[in-house]
Amino acid sequence: MSHPTNRRQRKAGLALVAVAALGVCAMGAWPRLMAATPGAVWIDFGVNDVVLRSQLVRTTQGPFLGMAEVQANGTGRVAQVTQRLSIPDTPAEDGLFHATGSHVFLFADGSSFSTTDEILLAPTGEEGVYDLDGSLVITGGTGTLATAGGDLSLIGNIDLIHGKVGVDTRGRIQK
Repeated sequence: MSHPTNRRQRKAGLALVAVAALGVCAMGAWPRLMAATPGAVWIDFGVNDVVLRSQLVRTTQGPFLGMAEVQANGTGRVAQVTQRLSIPDTPAEDGLFHATGSHVFLFADGSSFSTTDEILLAPTGEEGVYDLDGSLVITGGTGTLATAGGDLSLIGNIDLIHGKVGVDTRGRIQK
């Protein structure tokens, strides 16, 4: 089995257009998001369960960027997400790729939290597409989340040919 990132990207042009569109939409929408939420009630994560649903696209610089909907205590917020992922050259003996990475979730008020990740990539039978199963450890944050901690679990899929990630993440954020 060849390394997933060494495979040719058959539709690289389409992926670059999608990345460019995401960059324009995300960067253009972010100031509007900030302006649209002045005085909005911040999610009090406390020790309550949190659900994050995100869609990301790989940038030409390497990381994946996108937006996540964050639900906690019956309140929803939007976060800009940056994900970095390091995938080994060959699968482990179990046939899975044992990847490591990190996330940064940035909210409109400037608060953020960061994670370190351990993610398994399982081949799906479709070239360049893998199922994801991982754990994220919250390592800290900024602003109102400066003391954030906790653990999250992630499931989803990644298409390395088209540079797309879609995941559901659940767990607890404590501050």
